[in-house]
Amino acid sequence: MTYAKDKDSVNEGSDLSNFGGHVSPIHKTPPPFDIKSRCWFWKVIEQGQHNWALIDCDENGKATAYFFHDCGKTLGRNPYKTNENEYSAIVDSINFRSHHLARFALNSNGFSNFEAHEYFECYMPKEKFWDAREYEGRIYSSGHYWRFF
Repeated sequence: MTYAKDKDSVNEGSDLSNFGGHVSPIHKTPPPFDIKSRCWFWKVIEQGQHNWALIDCDENGKATAYFFHDCGKTLGRNPYKTNENEYSAIVDSINFRSHHLARFALNSNGFSNFEAHEYFECYMPKEKFWDAREYEGRIYSSGHYWRFF
């Protein structure tokens, strides 16, 4: 494993680089995260920013809403040396008993189905996902910006 203070200071093949006592792991690419749905929901937030969501169901019918920032970028620390044009970071998630309840909760919290529009498509997250929930602020599941019913 390679260690470095920031992703730009990683040298391929180096074993350990310690910068000022702060050491954090840097991985080349994130492990893939599978989400089958491509039915996007979006919410317009302040200053022209958007949050995005996908609902994915398991074999028992339980659903998870996964959340993304514009273009799938992270706002927190990203431990991966990734090209953010390739990968979208899952920044939060909430579990539901069904797809219907997940859809209702998204709609009740200001999300709506994304209808393809040329201008806004550039903000959509890319369809190669990685799990960044550990590094992000859990904006919705914390209840800070989410109304639970």
